[in-house]
Amino acid sequence: MEGEGDSRVHFSEVSDPWSSSRHVAVLQALDAVEKKLVTALRTAATAMSLMAPRVASEESSSLAFNSTCTEFLQLVKEIHTELANHIHLVSDYRTFARSTYGAEKDMEICREKVKVVSEQLQTLSRFLEDHYTPEES
Repeated sequence: MEGEGDSRVHFSEVSDPWSSSRHVAVLQALDAVEKKLVTALRTAATAMSLMAPRVASEESSSLAFNSTCTEFLQLVKEIHTELANHIHLVSDYRTFARSTYGAEKDMEICREKVKVVSEQLQTLSRFLEDHYTPEES
């Protein structure tokens, strides 16, 4: 079990997830992110509608499009920042009990290392054959 200092929120450990003010704060923060996502989608739709041919001046459409795009990118940045602050709540990096993925990756890395060392030894061997002649006694 995780210690008291663990920064993760474990909803399964509490019978009533609303009993902790910390849980409520996290849920409120994620709710705010969800609202920003909706706003970002609406902003993107507005930007796309500004791309349609218009009778209005080209310059005002361009300025409106640039403004909307800037607003959209700012929203995406805020969403990314907020989700990055809470990603540890949903990501728990435990390997599957019978998974061989880690062992396979370790073996692949070891094979690559052996391959590199072997190539370096072959290069050194060729260099020695070309440039070094043993002195005869």
